Amino acid sequence: MEKARKKIKNAGISLILASFIVSACGRKMPPPGKPDVDPPVIAITQPHAGDTLRGEINVNFLIQDKSKVKWVSLLVDNKEELRDSTEPFSLSFKTDSLRDTLHLIKVKACDFWDNIGESKVVEVFIRNKE
Repeated sequence: MEKARKKIKNAGISLILASFIVSACGRKMPPPGKPDVDPPVIAITQPHAGDTLRGEINVNFLIQDKSKVKWVSLLVDNKEELRDSTEPFSLSFKTDSLRDTLHLIKVKACDFWDNIGESKVVEVFIRNKE
């Protein structure tokens, strides 16, 4: 009986040690039932950094993800201004509520597995008044 207990205890320690070694390897494995752990990769293609904008603007972007994208949103100065959850995704925004100054534009997206990715920030100037 004592031998059986030692075997079970040793097996438990071996299992814990093996789990630790696997998790410490740095390999990113998806949790059970979640095959995609990588966020969407997004690149804004229009407007370009330094552009001067006015009126209604279209923010164009490229997006890549292993799974289906659920939504994309437009952030201006880190505030969500618009969200689109219908493909093909499109982001148009009226600038008349913004002051005439430098603003930061970013696109954020969420995939089917709730991984969220963000584009790099694009700095643009808004000039609604002539």
